[in-house]
This record gives sequence, C-alpha cells and structure tokens, in this order.
Amino acid sequence: MNFARIQNLFKGDRYIWGAIIFLTVISSLTVYSSVSVLAYQQRGGDVAFYLFKHLLLLLSGVGMAALVSNLKPQRFSSFSTIMLLLGVGGIVAALLLGEARNGSSRWLYLGSISIQPSEFAKIALMIYIAKHLGLNVADPKRAFPHVVGATFLVAGLIMVENGSTAALVGAAALCMMFIGGIPLRRIALVGLCVVGIVALLFLLEPYTGKYFGRLSTWRGRVERFIGDDEISATTRADNYQADQAKKAVATGGLLGKGLGKSYIKNFLPMASSDFIYAIVLEEIGMWGGIIVIGCYIVILGRSIKIAQRCEHPFRLYTILGIALLLTMQALINMGVSVGLLPVTGQTLPMVSMGGTSNIITGFALGVIQSIAASLPKPNVVAAPVQPAEPDPDEEEYEEVESITF
Repeated sequence: MNFARIQNLFKGDRYIWGAIIFLTVISSLTVYSSVSVLAYQQRGGDVAFYLFKHLLLLLSGVGMAALVSNLKPQRFSSFSTIMLLLGVGGIVAALLLGEARNGSSRWLYLGSISIQPSEFAKIALMIYIAKHLGLNVADPKRAFPHVVGATFLVAGLIMVENGSTAALVGAAALCMMFIGGIPLRRIALVGLCVVGIVALLFLLEPYTGKYFGRLSTWRGRVERFIGDDEISATTRADNYQADQAKKAVATGGLLGKGLGKSYIKNFLPMASSDFIYAIVLEEIGMWGGIIVIGCYIVILGRSIKIAQRCEHPFRLYTILGIALLLTMQALINMGVSVGLLPVTGQTLPMVSMGGTSNIITGFALGVIQSIAASLPKPNVVAAPVQPAEPDPDEEEYEEVESITF
C-alpha cells in the first residue's frame, strides 16, 4: 500500500482526520442499530438497504472532504458570492417547489435524491462573511452591511421552515462579527432587532401563521421545555421523543448495553437522526458519549490552532466560522438528546443518518483541511526573506464582483 499517495490525498491536519474517522465508525455502528425499526416499517426489515445507503453517503462526505482539502483556499473566496447565491436560490426553490417532510418544506427532490439547500447555504454564508471581514481588517465597520445583509437574507429564508437552523446561523454570524472586530454596540443592535422581529412574529401569529407555519411548533416546543401543561398534539409528540431519549441516556449507564442492544430505538421515531446521540449513550455508555464530544473538541481546538498560524485574515475567519458552526450544531443536537435544550431538528454532524448534511459537512471539513494544508510546516527552517508578494486571496477577490445588500 502506497501510504505516501494516501497521505497526499488526505491533506490537512491529521488530528482532524482522526476525529472524522472516529465519528464515521461510531456513525456506522449506531445507525445500523437504530435504523432497524424504520427498515421494518418501510422495507419489510431490509436493514442492509439503509446501512449501505448510509455508508455510501457517509463515505461520500469523507470523499468530499478529501477532494476539497486538495483545493487552494483562495478558490473559496473567489466563489463565495456565487456559493451564497446558489444557497439562497436553493432555499427559495425548496420553499416554492419542495415537498413537505415532517411538517416542513426544506427538501428538493431530484428523482430519488433529496437535497436540503439550507445545509449548503449556511456554510456558504460563513465563507462570504469571512471574505468581507478579511477585506476590511483595518476598518471592520465597512464589512458590517455585507455581513448583516447576507445573514438576514439567509437566516430569514431558512426561518420560514426551520427555526433552529436559522437561530444557529444567526448565532454563528454574531460570533463571526465579534471575532472580526465589529463594534459591540452594532452587534448588540443586530441582536435586539432579531429579538424584536421574532417577538413581533409571535404576537401577530394569527396573521403571520399562514406565512410562518412553524411558529406554533416553535412555541409548543418552548412551552413543553419549560413545563407548560397545555400543549398541542405536535408538542406531545416532541414530548414523547424527549422522554424516550432521556430513558435511553439513563439506562445506558457508564459502559452501555452494548452495540446493537438498544431497547429505546424501538420507541424513538428519530433514533437514527435527531436523537442519534441518545442511542450512542444507551449502547456505548457515557464513555462513548465522551469520545463523541472529544471528537468535536478536537475539530474545534485544532481549527483554532490552525487559525492562529494563518497569515491571511480570510483564511483565519473562514476556519473559525466553519468550526464554530459545526461545533454549535453538535452541541445543540447533544443538548436536545440529554434534555438540556428544547427539541429541534438539528443532526449530529458526520454521525446522524442523512444525505445532504453528511456531504456538506464533508465539504466544510474539507475547507478547514485545505487551509491547514496551505500553511508551512511549523518545524521548517524559514527561507531567506523575499520581497512581499500580493495576498493571493486579495487577487482572487477581483475575479468575482461582490454582492451588495
């Protein structure tokens, strides 16, 4: 086996690759176990069908990460505007033409293939924000209109059918603004505007409900979480799932019941996706849950370390934005599974069963690895000082005209 060729294909930080491999293995084992009920309901017990489908998509995500890790980082800045427009267009198409699944129209169907455009849009937004923060390091206030305009556009469209993802995108964007040096008073003003808009939507729910059909679902989930007894049928279903997930966590103990021996999976509707972490804790126990958390800590920690070595602001902001977004999504999923947060529809990156989410997560991790691979080796002796060359990112920015809001 030619290890040099393999190493050349999987470029970037080896610790992040290690975390990806661990998550992939855990995903394969737990999804194989948790998908059995779905297999009996829809395909007469053909568990192998779902396993092979999941493995194909999961490995496609890893392959996407390897492919993207071989690209030059400046490519992402060059096409950030195009990627953002593709993501926004996809969301609009899903709202107008998509088929409803689990009460919301988030998916576009191309034959037997389903695509969730919001997954791509949120990564594209992080790259777009990083580009404008990088272009305006000397005066971050100049990036403010671009950052806020793009964030409100993407989060606003996503919010129509997926409140938790919109909140995730908004929170990550606010973190990016803070890291990028935008004044705190402006960030606070954006936060107050968002709170005001959401409050107004709820106050005017009898009139806005037909445009934001998920408002009642959001309200019900929050009411259920704070212990309100008067809950709707939808909220009772969420309540049931959350209670079953808590049982899975409680019965798993320290060492778990063993792989494939989950009992709660028979009663948990979203066992292979939204509540996969509960199955991990039931079958592998607390130590398995700690390993999963550790993988995301490795990805975030190594990303921060890589960012500290970046000389180009765009690359620094890109790697921090993507790492924060993936880590926050993982924390939300795990928080829901153990009862610390209201029920949401967030998947566990590279673990939950899913198509678009795994491939786009692979793309996001590939961007991180591409930036890591572009850095000089830390133990290489510095070459003689040469005349300064133009920032390659700055050159690429001129190729595509920026979008202005």
